[in-house]
Amino acid sequence: MTSTPVHPSPAATVILLRRADSGFEVLMVKRQDRGFFGGLVVFPGGSVDEIDKSKLARAVVTSVEPDHAHRAAALRELAEETGLALTGDSAEAAPDLKDEPLYRALSKNRTPLDGDRRPRKPRADSMRTSISLQSRHTPRFGWTAPN
Repeated sequence: MTSTPVHPSPAATVILLRRADSGFEVLMVKRQDRGFFGGLVVFPGGSVDEIDKSKLARAVVTSVEPDHAHRAAALRELAEETGLALTGDSAEAAPDLKDEPLYRALSKNRTPLDGDRRPRKPRADSMRTSISLQSRHTPRFGWTAPN
């Protein structure tokens, strides 16, 4: 039996926690029932795309080399899949866009997305508001307490 070598694709994910009465909750996304890992519940994330390596991504996401594109991809995927944009100080609602249009919208009059550190004092109310606003468009994710 001859096998074809598998070459990994660059990808990134985000594990986002928030305080809750039970201790903490983690944000999970349910993948579409078709395709790669169809129907599984996973952390938000996905492939590093060419747009994540662009000057536009560098203007929107603060981070250092050598893994800037991975951090940009993780934050872009989080915004696309859940509607949350993580800035240096909080989480805010992200526009319902993808790829370059998302980066362009985030670059206008916004605090840069922070790829180097966790938000200093994320506002739980802003995270809950963002989730409820976006859940009309992306009902396949939510906060859950680990068992």
